Amino acid sequence: MKLDIVIPTYNRPLKLLKCVASIIDAMVAIPDHNTYIYVYCSNQEDYEYTTNLFESLRSVLVRFLTVPYKAANFWNNHIATSSFDIMFYLNDDVLLHPACLINAIKAMETNFPDLDGVIGLYQENLPETDTVKTAFGAIGDKFLSRFPNKKVFCEDYERFYLDKELELFSAKINRLILSKEASLIHCHPAYNALWDDFTHKDVRTHLAGDRLMFMKRQRKHLLWGENFTLLKK
Repeated sequence: MKLDIVIPTYNRPLKLLKCVASIIDAMVAIPDHNTYIYVYCSNQEDYEYTTNLFESLRSVLVRFLTVPYKAANFWNNHIATSSFDIMFYLNDDVLLHPACLINAIKAMETNFPDLDGVIGLYQENLPETDTVKTAFGAIGDKFLSRFPNKKVFCEDYERFYLDKELELFSAKINRLILSKEASLIHCHPAYNALWDDFTHKDVRTHLAGDRLMFMKRQRKHLLWGENFTLLKK
């Protein structure tokens, strides 16, 4: 199978290095798959640094974002411009367990052999009640066909709640499995102050607006996947 592992990054060179290193370690368990790590940079400095850092690794493809980063549009744009069997969507502040990738693939093959499903990756260092099951995950290609132009993420959101709507919809149609065997560490500063950084603070500026949008969509009984109405034009 062709696997895309996709990571947006912004001003986190050390976290990105550790993230990619953990992915490469996890790839050792899946040598028979055609696996690529796509790293998308939001500024020129990150792009130049990351290109130089990974230039010797043919499995790492560094890209420069030519439009401002908006989470749902970002993921949907990668889907529209790539071809894969499974897409793993991550962030630059996660560390994969060495068995994360292989166990996610096994969960997909066992539960959704036609690739019509979503495997949630387990955030092992966070209380499960504090997490969204689809905050990080693996999406099968057939599942994407349920959405116009394969736009699996709701573009009403800037940073938050797009994963929540994916969780709600995929669970509602019985196409979601949270695999505790496919685990990672999420370096979230709410659980370790040493992980705080500018990028985290910048992302959080969108939380209130995205929360209000989620509440507004809920009041109107809108759920991306079940219907495809956007409130932002």
